[in-house]
Amino acid sequence: MKEKSNSNNIFKVVFSVTGVLLVAKLLGFVKQIIVANAFGPTAEADIINLSQGIITDFEFIIVQTMITAFIPIYISVRENSNIKVREEFVSNVIKLFFVIALVISSIVFIFAPFISKIIAPSYSGEMSSSLSYSIRLYAFALVVYVFIAIFSIFSTSILVSFEISSNSIKF
Repeated sequence: MKEKSNSNNIFKVVFSVTGVLLVAKLLGFVKQIIVANAFGPTAEADIINLSQGIITDFEFIIVQTMITAFIPIYISVRENSNIKVREEFVSNVIKLFFVIALVISSIVFIFAPFISKIIAPSYSGEMSSSLSYSIRLYAFALVVYVFIAIFSIFSTSILVSFEISSNSIKF
């Protein structure tokens, strides 16, 4: 009976996460509609979409890496360690991914002209320069995105790890 309860709880967690992801995608679609209405089908709208897209892609890579690695390792640390070791582990993971986001943001900032030529090779002159400038503006937003995602992931991951390993939290 306990296995059925765990299966139901895991299903609820997966369903909840899927629901949140669908809402996030819907909000992204609404954002695209607003940008399209504000700028129309112009090069400026393309520049905004491309520069946001490259930063969102990097954020996705960092966050997915964190999610994939954190939950199983945290479960092991939680089951085999005291609270001080768990807190140190979480602190070190936060620091590590914050530094990774900062390094990637710096690299994107420095190589923005090169990146703009890769993602929009048909742009030349002023358009390429505008895209490069926009990428630089969004580059350090990656740190903020990852920082927000870190706390969201940690709160969710820690709750899920308790659910999976001890069935102590009911959703």
